[in-house]
Amino acid sequence: MKTLVVVSALLLLIPTSNRLAAQGEAAVPVLLIHPSPEANGWGNIATAVVSDNPVATIANPGQLGMFSLDGIVSASMYSPKTKWFPESGIPDLTYDVWAVNGGYDLTRILDLPFRLGIGAGYSRVYLNLGEFTTTNSVSVFNPFEKSEQFSLGFGIDYFLKVGVGWNFKRVVSRAALINNSLVEAKPSATDFGLLVQAPLFDILERAGQEPIYLFEDVQPLFRLTFGYARSNLGDRPVDYGDYTADPLPRNATIGLSAEIGLTTDVNGTAWKMLTFTLAREAEDLLVVRTSGGGYEFQSGLGDISFFRHVVRGKIGDQDRVKLHKGWQLNIGEFIYIRSGSFSESPNFGNRNYTTSGFGIRLSGFFKTIEAVHPAALEDDVLAFIFHHFDFVYDHAEYTHSVFGGTKFNALSVVIR
Repeated sequence: MKTLVVVSALLLLIPTSNRLAAQGEAAVPVLLIHPSPEANGWGNIATAVVSDNPVATIANPGQLGMFSLDGIVSASMYSPKTKWFPESGIPDLTYDVWAVNGGYDLTRILDLPFRLGIGAGYSRVYLNLGEFTTTNSVSVFNPFEKSEQFSLGFGIDYFLKVGVGWNFKRVVSRAALINNSLVEAKPSATDFGLLVQAPLFDILERAGQEPIYLFEDVQPLFRLTFGYARSNLGDRPVDYGDYTADPLPRNATIGLSAEIGLTTDVNGTAWKMLTFTLAREAEDLLVVRTSGGGYEFQSGLGDISFFRHVVRGKIGDQDRVKLHKGWQLNIGEFIYIRSGSFSESPNFGNRNYTTSGFGIRLSGFFKTIEAVHPAALEDDVLAFIFHHFDFVYDHAEYTHSVFGGTKFNALSVVIR
């Protein structure tokens, strides 16, 4: 059992926004931890790439709108819980997430000139800060931070694919000890997210151009995806009873990704045989302290420069943003290999680390079998699983930082 000083140190070490290191900058920093093991494998990339993993909705609720166009239900959970900051030596310092999304393509019941989807979801994030004693060793307390998200999203597919969504958060922060009494705050917040994907060759075909084939039944793929998210919107400060704390960690993220590869058709289902995705995202905490001891929120993207930080991938010594870079190699939709990095300027945080990860999907395994031996899935049960179910395992790990050894593992299921 530790003292309260350790709790404060652990909260400040959370690898979130650059200006969070300044004491009192913003409250409930757990809201800025990147929860998705899939995203954490390649530099916390979750805003500017399309994912059917429901945990991705926490970072960008526009993911739910995209999912509603093609999916019916998806669910994901950590297995096991992540041991947060393992070098701390606190065995019960853990981070846990689970999420579920549901979507429906409204063009199944509506006659529309474009595809329109609607989705709803729920997710829960829980950071257990361990068991502690008061400074006078009289009582034991268990601080934690928790966030529940209720999500709503809409998707449109008309040349471009667009997903928009909102998270409505209920937060509990029981991490303050005042006069030997554990007090908690229960703020609420809202997130907004947008995803826009441009599948170049699909757009050309819809515009009337003949399909392009590199060789028999194999087509090229090129997709650009733009993502934008503003999280933890709320004007009321986090209030611990009679003690008014700091503002919510309002945050802005913007990014761009490019995916290239080869696709073909397997029994009426599109199959990405081999693809490579490169992505960058820039993130900024929009809370700024004023000279009188108060604070104000920056508007728009804050200090983010889209062309310098996202397009060029550059960050200078005086930049107040943090930069995420990552890549993913997909082999047959069966195996995904990921790598990435997180960086901050030396004058504003200087918390830098690298990441690595991988994913395994059952649907890709079935597609590979079907492509090699078409008669292998003639069994009705296997054919039904192939067309409607996908089981996924994702793993990620932080390296070369104070958080080296922090691992994320999740199991997911997707029903289409």
